[in-house]
This record gives sequence, C-alpha cells and structure tokens, in this order.
Amino acid sequence: MNCVLKQKNDVLCVYLIDKLEDSIYSKMQAEISKLIKKKNIKNILVEMENLILLTSCGLKFLIFLSKLIKEKNGKLKLACLSIQAKNAILVASMDKLFEVFDNEKEALDSFA
Repeated sequence: MNCVLKQKNDVLCVYLIDKLEDSIYSKMQAEISKLIKKKNIKNILVEMENLILLTSCGLKFLIFLSKLIKEKNGKLKLACLSIQAKNAILVASMDKLFEVFDNEKEALDSFA
C-alpha cells in the first residue's frame, strides 16, 4: 500500500506516498474501510505532501473516503497538498468538496 495509516486521537491520518493510482486503489479502500469499522473512526485527515501522482482513480478514492466518513457523521480534511495533488483537484473542479489545510497541525486542530 502506498500510504501510512496512523490514528491520532479520534482522527485516522492517511499519509499518501508516491502515487495514488488504479493498482493500489482496491487494497487501500479495503484496508481503510476495515480500520474505520474496527476502531470506530469518525474523522479522516489525508496528508499529501509526498504524493507525486494523483490520477482520476485517486480522486475517486478521496470521494470514497468522504462518503464513507459522512455515513458516520464525520469529516474528511486534506493537508499539505503537493503541487501535483493540488493541480489534479483543481482541474477536476473538486476544490470546493474538501477542506484543505497548509499543515497537519492546523488540520488536526480543526477537528476539535
């Protein structure tokens, strides 16, 4: 999986690394779904500082996470977007769907 998962208080932090593309989408989706159910997680922070490629499948993954967490009345927030991730989100006109923060601390504090 091209991500690292860490729980910080009641927030699942998903650190995306390298590429978010078709070949790893299903594995990540299953792993995160399982973790959210097992640990009763209600909020997700996706950190994209080390993401170098965000494909349409990656954008679909973000929408999946958003829907999954909204079912639990939680929130999905993004932080530290790489230039590539920021551009992909803007080109897809998805910049209004997600709350975006410049750094992880601000994003985590915003869940309180």
